[in-house]
Amino acid sequence: MPDRKCKYCEEPATKRCSGCSKVWYCGSRCQKRDWDSHIFDCNPRCPINTAHHLARAARRDICPEDQQTLDDFGFSKAFTSHNMSMLLGLYIGLICVIEIPSKSLHKWRIEGRLIPEIKAVYSKIPVNNRGEYYAWFLKNQWIFENSVPAPGDPMLDMFRRGWEYAGGEGTVNSAEEGKSAIDTWPPERRTCFLFCMSILSQLHPNPIQPEWVDFGFCTCKQLEDEVRLGGCYRMLLHNCTFNEFCDAFINDTLFQQLKVLGLSKDLPPHLEDFLRSRLMRYSVWYLKQFVIADGSQVEPRMSITVDYGLINCKNDDDKNELKAVYNTYFSASNGDPVTLHQACIQGKLFDHVGSVVKKLPKKFKKLMRNMYPLPNY
Repeated sequence: MPDRKCKYCEEPATKRCSGCSKVWYCGSRCQKRDWDSHIFDCNPRCPINTAHHLARAARRDICPEDQQTLDDFGFSKAFTSHNMSMLLGLYIGLICVIEIPSKSLHKWRIEGRLIPEIKAVYSKIPVNNRGEYYAWFLKNQWIFENSVPAPGDPMLDMFRRGWEYAGGEGTVNSAEEGKSAIDTWPPERRTCFLFCMSILSQLHPNPIQPEWVDFGFCTCKQLEDEVRLGGCYRMLLHNCTFNEFCDAFINDTLFQQLKVLGLSKDLPPHLEDFLRSRLMRYSVWYLKQFVIADGSQVEPRMSITVDYGLINCKNDDDKNELKAVYNTYFSASNGDPVTLHQACIQGKLFDHVGSVVKKLPKKFKKLMRNMYPLPNY
């Protein structure tokens, strides 16, 4: 009998997962600890929910990437990177240290009991051992519950940071007033303002926002890469005026500005070419945005509909399955958007995607057909 190693602890294993029959464990304890990660590769009897996404992210020590999870567990309301870090630390403590099951977190959220249940868990821990994350939680319960008022108006605070940086005249008294003030600006200047006010508030764009593509966050492979890029932009803003930043954006010289300040090291490999061609960008970047973001909030551009086979989908099921394949491609370690673009214009989407996404069903060969290669291209 071949030696089997536990997927979680790598000790000798005797139990095999009954769901997929592919992985082994040394016992039920390790199997339970690994479940929030393994469920995404298994054949679960119950649907995957946002608590599973949260638990997987907590065990990886990263913020969740799934938009619904961000909404369900407070990250979308946290606004600043400090609050997001503290919120993640709280969940890491609950999931990885105290070992609260994801199914409990899911039940608490569904029943509207997340705040009292977290308090009940920590009430059993000696006061001196509860840590800074719980103390932060007690002061920021508005993040978890809509009925708890937020201190001040976070959106107005964000706008005021951008307004001050842009040299705006007068005082802005509400977010609506601020929106009216910039609605008359040229589109490029307005785009830069919205981006700057987020960056100066310790945030960076997410995939449902146009700025996620406009400023190159779509070239990042992992969430930590996006955080690093956001930090580089923040340093750039501290070293230039708003007008200088707008000029660099319009003239495609943002990367050069980052490079001059020594901020280009360890940035995504495609970022330089991306920022140098604002008006001639490959449609693959908008495909990535469409499949990663919540589809109800990002509509596909006509270019990706034609280029990547969405036009061939007969119904929503076809479209969702095709999106899922492309999402798997972008998530893979060897999934590269520029290489996917090259396969697209050569008319070889199915062959290339199939080399990255293993066991790709043949039905996608028809769905991925496009008009390429063009004659004399």
